Amino acid sequence: MENYLGNVGNTECKAREIGDPCSTDEQCNIGVTGSICKDGTCQCQSGYHDVAGVCTKRKIGDDTCVITPDCADAVANSDCIGGACACLAGYYTPDTTVCIKRKIGDACGVDSDCSPAVGSSECASAKCECLSGYYASSDRMSCIRREIGDPCGGEADCSDAVDNSACSGSPASCQCLDGHVLNGDGTSCDARTVGSGCTTNAECSVVISNSNCSVDGVCECLDGYNPSADGDLCTLRSVGDPCGADVECSTAVPDSYCASDGTCKCKFGYYSANGGAECRPLAIGDGGCTSNAECTSQIANSECFRSKCRCRIGYLTSDDNTQCTKRSLDDPCSAPDDCNAAVSGSTCQGGQCVCKEGYERMSTAECRKREIGDSCTDDSQCAAVGGAVCGANRTCECTPGYALAPNHTCYDRELSLLACTYL
Repeated sequence: MENYLGNVGNTECKAREIGDPCSTDEQCNIGVTGSICKDGTCQCQSGYHDVAGVCTKRKIGDDTCVITPDCADAVANSDCIGGACACLAGYYTPDTTVCIKRKIGDACGVDSDCSPAVGSSECASAKCECLSGYYASSDRMSCIRREIGDPCGGEADCSDAVDNSACSGSPASCQCLDGHVLNGDGTSCDARTVGSGCTTNAECSVVISNSNCSVDGVCECLDGYNPSADGDLCTLRSVGDPCGADVECSTAVPDSYCASDGTCKCKFGYYSANGGAECRPLAIGDGGCTSNAECTSQIANSECFRSKCRCRIGYLTSDDNTQCTKRSLDDPCSAPDDCNAAVSGSTCQGGQCVCKEGYERMSTAECRKREIGDSCTDDSQCAAVGGAVCGANRTCECTPGYALAPNHTCYDRELSLLACTYL
């Protein structure tokens, strides 16, 4: 009987024991249940250990293991940890002979008791529970992320599962926040942008200031506003921005219009200021003019000189640079033309407008040329009349050798006689 082993004197056949020589598993297992023939001797099979010659199946808590199969081959879902058999994370044993996978609602001590067994779960109040934003499946073996339309009990039920969502309505369910729409994969409610579909103005304006829902059912910027590159903002238009109609410019920047090149420009007589946020009327000293007409459209008696508005010669700039007033006598000046262009017969002397020699001041706006017979105090006052001096009676009269002509001028008698001689 080859499955049995003879004793020392070969007087009897006995079943093999642990440690006896062997050639097949059957030779060992007849004598010791749970044993196999390994390396020519009977040994306990994996998952069992020798207890006084008996192969005993390991249990959870046994401290005789060395490698994982010592435990896992005896109790599924177990491992050798620190020399003792223990259930894998996420499993528990009710009686040391089995490791059962935890479900939602099972007892736990730490998060790792739950999460390896049920994804998106945690240990809360000593029980396995789904993370916020998830709910348990009917068999309690999985946690399902909430989606838009799923029932909910509080804000976090929705917002922790789908960005920019909330628990609202009756009965309560997860809904996208106002102004948001569900993205393609259902993981987020994305804010509407210019061009997104809509049915009411609020669906656009709650997330994009200065926008509304157009008659075509898409979000668009209000007149006077321009969409940003990614469409999430409507910014106030400025000079130079693209446009399609005058109102798109003038609403944002008064005194601007949509030019033929499709950009906002300041109206004639205005210039761009404050980074294009304003169109200001041209004033004296302002740059940007290209013609006299641009300056005179805002300031009478002005002209464009080297791309800047200035008052014409003979006119004085007001303190606020918005008016050109005609110079008068006594006004400041820097050149004769500053005065003479405004008051005929005047000149600039000592930085002020005064009447020229030979002219009499009648008012701040008039210098009258002195004539023969006018009062005087010195010859210079009569200099406007050639050949005249201030006579002894303090009136302008012709000098000796000159005679009075009918037009109140003085002529040289000798030159006159010579002219007659040659006639």
